[in-house]
Amino acid sequence: MTQTQPTPIQNPLMDQTVILDLIFRCPTINRPMRSGIFETDADRSWLRIQKRIIKSDNYKKACKVAIQCTGWLHQREVPSPFKRGMHLIPLTLVEEVYTYLDKVEQQYLEYTKAFCDEYESCKEEAKERLQSAYDEKNYPPVEYMRSGFGVDRRLIEFTIPGQGKVGSSINTLERSRAQKQWEEAAEEVTYALRGSSGV
Repeated sequence: MTQTQPTPIQNPLMDQTVILDLIFRCPTINRPMRSGIFETDADRSWLRIQKRIIKSDNYKKACKVAIQCTGWLHQREVPSPFKRGMHLIPLTLVEEVYTYLDKVEQQYLEYTKAFCDEYESCKEEAKERLQSAYDEKNYPPVEYMRSGFGVDRRLIEFTIPGQGKVGSSINTLERSRAQKQWEEAAEEVTYALRGSSGV
């Protein structure tokens, strides 16, 4: 008996768009606090109190860049049911989006680098401002904070392997970015292993 091959799904939207998977990585600077340090007649099991362990304009600027980027993409993407951070981009806008993201990523990394450079001085200010609420255990090494920042992005195509829709220049950039991300991930794993072994 001859088996019939399944008919490929035909969807014009899939033919005219790609998925942009974009994540701005950023370590949090909020930590929980014991509700017992405040006088209140409220049920303390209903309270969740946090403190900000660092105050930094550069951190705020980095967060603002990420928020503005998300808003910019929302104005250009096609509505979709995808999870947060995944944007359905029309093929006609891929070049524009990539050019914009290159600029945004540079800005984001500049602000996060500036934050890491001032991290130790920000800790000293926090110690003075937080007083008894200051806890040294809330502050990881600057190397850990630095590795927590980054921009991960990739394009996902609705296509058969070998039949890409985006231009060759974009494909080359995608391969280069993927290679860099693998190398950075390997470095982070090595750093973590050294830390756990005490080397």
